[in-house]
Amino acid sequence: HSEIARRLRVTGYPAEKITETSSLEQILKTIENQDCKHAYILATYTAMLEFRELLASRQIVRKEMN
Repeated sequence: HSEIARRLRVTGYPAEKITETSSLEQILKTIENQDCKHAYILATYTAMLEFRELLASRQIVRKEMN
């Protein structure tokens, strides 16, 4: 289990609301299949950069963060 998920569980956050995956593609598919306008992702800085690169490659966001 990831460190972030463990910390959420320790705080009492409902385990059924925590989704863990190491696949950036799977995260994107999960978000695309949600019936909502916003998604919140708790990730390490490195994972955030990798996910942003995936989003940029699909032209969902700009590559630059400025």
